[in-house]
Amino acid sequence: MKPLQARVFQTDVGVLKQEFDIKVIKKQVDNYNYGGALSSLQESALANDRLIALLKYGQYRMNFDFNRAFSEIQPFANVEAELASDIAPLRQRDLSAIAKEIYFNALIKYHKQQYSEFLVEVSQFQECVLAYLIKTKFQIDLPDSYASTSTFWRDVKQFDAGKPYKHLADAYQQRGWELSARGFPSRPALIELLDFYSGYVKVIPSLRELNEYCEQRNRRLHKFEGVSEIEDADRLLSNLRSILRNIVKIPDRSPFDILNQKIMSLLTISPNP
Repeated sequence: MKPLQARVFQTDVGVLKQEFDIKVIKKQVDNYNYGGALSSLQESALANDRLIALLKYGQYRMNFDFNRAFSEIQPFANVEAELASDIAPLRQRDLSAIAKEIYFNALIKYHKQQYSEFLVEVSQFQECVLAYLIKTKFQIDLPDSYASTSTFWRDVKQFDAGKPYKHLADAYQQRGWELSARGFPSRPALIELLDFYSGYVKVIPSLRELNEYCEQRNRRLHKFEGVSEIEDADRLLSNLRSILRNIVKIPDRSPFDILNQKIMSLLTISPNP
């Protein structure tokens, strides 16, 4: 017997079963499989309201359903204040917070070798960062419907006496591209608008490299191809971190790893199996 372990009798295998259940659930949590861990927990004798709430919180948060994630931990706000505080800017749709969230989700997909999903996260990360930078510099939101695209382009043309728009038009002309100032703006167009300003000189090269991976993801998607490896993965991960560091402070630990630690600490043998 281990110290403090409940006594196991021949006719009672409940404690042994709980030990097996804990191993299964911990493995699922280690793999950020909160939905699977929740199912396993609810079929065991280990379940309690706080553990269930934390697993649902993780599940909803990974699915970007931040309001439901927040609701799950509200009954435990006094002991889970850190999680409630961490998710507040995400519920407010703060773009820098969302970019950070996508970054950590992307790392999880990468380490799980889910490379197709990882490239989807990379694409979303770039779009979110560009939306944040455009909003910060130009004080305009990216259009969220086709009807609002004309307003976006009108505001871009008027901003700073039209100089960044002229820079965009010149860049397109030099590359032999046709600039159509209507419809949803492309990623290259947004990058060129920002490129006019010297304050983005550190982030623009990384954004351009990231765009190559986004195009790679689109080409594979349209060809119904999977992704079995990521070329120059270290460089790509470095670019992601470099871009994010330019807009927000990156914590030393992933919020999901902090959540996992909380869940693990609560997974204990029930005294009355």
